[in-house]
Amino acid sequence: MKRKNLVFRILPIFLLISITFLIGCGNPPKLSKKEKAYGTNKEKYAIFHRVAESDRSLGLKYPGFLVGIEKGYREKIDPMNTYDVVDKLNKDTTSKKNYARVKDILGDRKLTFVSHVVQYHLKSGINGNPYNGIPYIDENVLYNAYDKDFNSSNAYANSKIALDKLEEQITKIKDSEQYTHIFLYCMGWNTDQQESLRNYNSLLGLIIENYNGDKSFRPLFVGISWPSLWKWNFFKYTGIISSYFTKADDADEVGLIWGNRVLREILVTLKKEKKVPLILIGHSLGARVLTRALFSSPLVPTESTDEIRTDDVDLVIGLEGAFSVRRFLHGEGIEGYPYERFKDYARKFVFTWSKYDSANSVPLIYGTRYIGGTPGYKYTKKFGKSFDHFMIKISGTDNNYNRNYDSVLDEEKWNQSFRISSKISIVDASELIYYRSYFKGGKAHNDIYTPGIAKFIWNCIDNIQRN
Repeated sequence: MKRKNLVFRILPIFLLISITFLIGCGNPPKLSKKEKAYGTNKEKYAIFHRVAESDRSLGLKYPGFLVGIEKGYREKIDPMNTYDVVDKLNKDTTSKKNYARVKDILGDRKLTFVSHVVQYHLKSGINGNPYNGIPYIDENVLYNAYDKDFNSSNAYANSKIALDKLEEQITKIKDSEQYTHIFLYCMGWNTDQQESLRNYNSLLGLIIENYNGDKSFRPLFVGISWPSLWKWNFFKYTGIISSYFTKADDADEVGLIWGNRVLREILVTLKKEKKVPLILIGHSLGARVLTRALFSSPLVPTESTDEIRTDDVDLVIGLEGAFSVRRFLHGEGIEGYPYERFKDYARKFVFTWSKYDSANSVPLIYGTRYIGGTPGYKYTKKFGKSFDHFMIKISGTDNNYNRNYDSVLDEEKWNQSFRISSKISIVDASELIYYRSYFKGGKAHNDIYTPGIAKFIWNCIDNIQRN
């Protein structure tokens, strides 16, 4: 009798699940045709092009640009095999190890491509607009590979058109906007597009709120969105964790190709014309993306014919960076030290680490010493000619429990390090990057969306501008 009751209890649940599953399979998502053509269908990939749906539900709260990068099967997005960067790599520009590593990274069965570029700009309602003259942030989709009439087989080749659209729009507004700073941002592993936008809104908003200069602050903001995780419906965390090594390589590819082109063909050119600071800020694997972007030319060619100069980029900040410190050290590591000429590529490099960051602190998991973790910090202590070391001091907490940034200890040495930029500054931010983040692993790894971090970034920028 009890068994019969159990069957009657379980049967309705089983039927409900079955009906739900069948109903769910009945009608496709809005962009399914293009998603299937690219291989970006299903939830684990669709979360990286939510903005491409153009429903205005997501976006920046401040003027700026989003460059959406995804991965598709080579035979689907580049059937004419126009992708020939691997064969064009110049072995003379880097070590044999790095050349082999880059060739391996770029030889994946899937290719990254630019799938959408979106501008967010200030607009006022007029002539019967429901906003009635009130300024608001409008969304302008400059390029969208998910448009109905877009030829999906040209997705890779047309990525150049996507970046041309970005450059064209920045050029169009560069004089009217009177930019004072240029920011290129990238987020890290396990960050879908919706979360990236939320993070950018936080980071840029805090930068704006904590600006204390005399003149108007008008930043040009460009953020990169890239496919930084696998999300499985079942065994969710297994999918995310198992994706790490693939996503680390994807971060390198995004930097090598697309970050490299955004930087060299668009932002460095604008920086030289406007004579304003160009600042790169990456978190975790985002720091990996942006440093690869910085050091990729001339290894991976771009349309820019300008010589690499130290003052092309004023400041590179890696918040809990997820890549090996050995990339900077000649003869060290298995990757072929791709960043060894760092003194030639930017005026100043700053990387934070925290003893409360568990994501970067277990070298046995990743097989390396990440620059944003305790093992990386300890390793850099052996190389005093390349690295110097600092510590952030706080002054209590505010009413929201944010830890208040006070200063960098040994202020004179810290300020001097921006005048003589021959060393990379490794900053112990343990007092500031402290709290465990909700719904994210790595303990304090993601505790960077705070006023304290914004003030620390401004300290770095102000030092660059003074020197």
